[in-house]
Amino acid sequence: MKLPFLFSIVVFSAIASGAQDKPSVLIGASGGGSFGNLSIGPTVEVRVPIRRFELDLRDTFDPLESHVALGSGYDNVATAEPVVWLTRGFGLDGRVDWSQYHVTDVSKHGSYVYGGIATRGQWLDAPVRVMLDYFREVNNGVYGHGIETSHLQGGSMYLEAQVGCSKHACYYTTLETAVGGLLEQGNPQCDGSFGRVTCPRLRNVSGSGIMGLLIRFGGRND
Repeated sequence: MKLPFLFSIVVFSAIASGAQDKPSVLIGASGGGSFGNLSIGPTVEVRVPIRRFELDLRDTFDPLESHVALGSGYDNVATAEPVVWLTRGFGLDGRVDWSQYHVTDVSKHGSYVYGGIATRGQWLDAPVRVMLDYFREVNNGVYGHGIETSHLQGGSMYLEAQVGCSKHACYYTTLETAVGGLLEQGNPQCDGSFGRVTCPRLRNVSGSGIMGLLIRFGGRND
């Protein structure tokens, strides 16, 4: 993997140590279905607040990745998500995902960009935050082994809710859902990738639902 799981933790922690406000470290696991693929694995996140700016750095490693018709293997997603809080409860967020998976029949990577709004507040006396974003895949094209990118784009919602705290940590549930359009897998010789359109790929609509559990250590309670 280009960004191994343990190396990601070291990099994230080093960046967090330079923050002006006390960062949060979140550790947990997430899993579910994403556009026809299944995955589950550990998640590590460092959340660095600097006044009205916040930088979330996250790495999710899925040792049980499964892809339709391509087999099973593992996957790693590294995420950088800056947020600018315009008010105490409303802001603008962006996000970049670097995803790579290795399954039975193929190894593939992809990059995705997100942009939208962020909200946070209290619900039933517990902190809740919601991110609403438009997203799309970038760097589209055909890989050397002939596997094409899906040109995925759509909308997503991320919900994070605190369910309780102990003396040294707080506990959260997360839910990320998305709906998007993507091109079905085709033959790169005739889908227009090489400049000749004779059998264009069909566009399909699919979705995802990923649930997670996180334990937060340190940082602000928001």
